[in-house]
Amino acid sequence: MRSLTSHTYDAFNADAVAAIVPAFIEDADFLYAAMQRRAS
Repeated sequence: MRSLTSHTYDAFNADAVAAIVPAFIEDADFLYAAMQRRAS
């Protein structure tokens, strides 16, 4: 399965991944800030 997903371009899958990037960045920023607060 990895070979298929790693080496095959699929516009639908690319669009699906691109659509969730903003939410991922928001979650990552939140978690990073939480870790920073905890480390202080």
